[in-house]
Amino acid sequence: MLVRGVGAVRDELPAWRDRLPGSPMVELVELYISAAQPLLPHAEHLLTAWRDAALPEPTTDEITYEARRLDTTAEQAEANLRFWNARHWEESSNPRYLWDDLHPAWARLGAVRSTMAAAVTGDTDY
Repeated sequence: MLVRGVGAVRDELPAWRDRLPGSPMVELVELYISAAQPLLPHAEHLLTAWRDAALPEPTTDEITYEARRLDTTAEQAEANLRFWNARHWEESSNPRYLWDDLHPAWARLGAVRSTMAAAVTGDTDY
């Protein structure tokens, strides 16, 4: 979502500059795009890796066991197993140190995004 969202905003920015010259909102959008830049290579890499990933399919025996263990339906058990397979993939594909390195960039992006949301909605109680 980050890659698509920033791309869409970047594509629209010239039109916004023309229609809203000197607008503080345009400045906020520019800050958002700037704040996202350090994260985009990682997001693109992660998206490519996810698309190329072959997550293991839960077997019938695993689904049956999980359904009994959780006292739930086979569909819910399968969804649970798929969730944990995806989570395991994410953890093995994204070492903790990488997230630690990216934390300052995420924090800056979050601050800009919150400011934009407050400017658009007027809601500052979060």
